[in-house]
Amino acid sequence: AGAGAGEGLLVCTDVPHVSTHLSADDPVRMREFAQSLSAELKRRAELLGRSDFAEWHTGRELADRMVAQRTAANGDLDSPPSATVRL
Repeated sequence: AGAGAGEGLLVCTDVPHVSTHLSADDPVRMREFAQSLSAELKRRAELLGRSDFAEWHTGRELADRMVAQRTAANGDLDSPPSATVRL
């Protein structure tokens, strides 16, 4: 209604992670954007490797939950710690 041609998404610049509005009538900035987007997609594909996103995400969640196995200081895993002094 009140927006000019190509300004329909201008309101999206209010979203915190959006830094600017890219107009289709600026070919230099459009090319820069396309190159940046392509590089980011390539970077993400390298992070995923051969996994799809669901597999990659599940693997990360599991890795974050992993805890190193505890070992006893004296190598004896059978005897519980005790406050009793043995003579």
